[in-house]
Amino acid sequence: MASSHNVIVRTLITYLFGSLMSVFFLVLVLPLILLPDSMRYKNKLFFWLTSRWSKTWLWLAGISLAIRGDDMPQEEPVIFVMNHGSALDILLIEALLGAAPRIWLSKDEYRKMPLLNWILMRMHVMVDATSAMEGARALKMLQKKAVLGKSHVLLFPEGGRYSDGEIHRFFKGFSLLADVLSRPVVPVYIDAAHKAYPKDSVLIQSAVPVLLDVGPSFVRAPNESHEHFVERVRDWFIGKTDN
Repeated sequence: MASSHNVIVRTLITYLFGSLMSVFFLVLVLPLILLPDSMRYKNKLFFWLTSRWSKTWLWLAGISLAIRGDDMPQEEPVIFVMNHGSALDILLIEALLGAAPRIWLSKDEYRKMPLLNWILMRMHVMVDATSAMEGARALKMLQKKAVLGKSHVLLFPEGGRYSDGEIHRFFKGFSLLADVLSRPVVPVYIDAAHKAYPKDSVLIQSAVPVLLDVGPSFVRAPNESHEHFVERVRDWFIGKTDN
C-alpha cells in the first residue's frame, strides 16, 4: 500500500510541477518558434531548451536513466530510429540529444491538441500513417527540412506505440530517407520505458530503471534492397529483447 501511495504522490508532483515548468518553457521557446525556416530548424537554443525541459520532466518523475553505446550522437546528422512503447520515449530521446538540431516525424493525431498542434506544425513533420500518399508527402517534407537545418531525423519505424515489449513490423520510410539523404541509420533501443510509464496508465512507476542503448551505425550496402536493410536494422532491436 505504501508503495502504491508513493507512486500516486510522485505522479501528482510530476504533473503539477511539470505543468508549471511547461508554461515557463513555452514563454521561452515561442519567439524561437516564430523564426523563419532558414533559422528555426538549426536554432540550437531551441533544442537545448527542449532537452532541458525533457530532463526536468524525467527528474520530477524520478526516472532512473542509463545510457549505453559506443556510437553516441555525433556532429554529422544521422537518422535515429527507436522502438516505441511509452510516452516517455520522446522525452528520453530529447534528453539524449541535447542541443543538436533535430526533426521528428510525428503522428497526425496530435493535430487535435491545442497549442501543441501549432508547435509541432512549426518544428516537426506530421504524418497520417494510414495514407500512403500522405506518408510519401511527409517523407519528402522531412527530407527538405532535414537538409535545411542539417538536422538529425528521428522516427519510430513501428509506426505506433506498443506496450507489450516486443519489436513489431518496421515501415521502410527510414531506409528511403537514408538513401536520399546519404546518411547512416543509428538505432536506439529503449528498454523498460513501457513499464515505467505504461500506455494505458496515468501513473509513473519511477522505481523501474530505464536504459537507452545506442547501437552502431547502419549503412545500406550497394544493391541491398530496402526491405533487407530494414530487416537488418530490425534484427538488431530483436537481439536486444533477447538479452
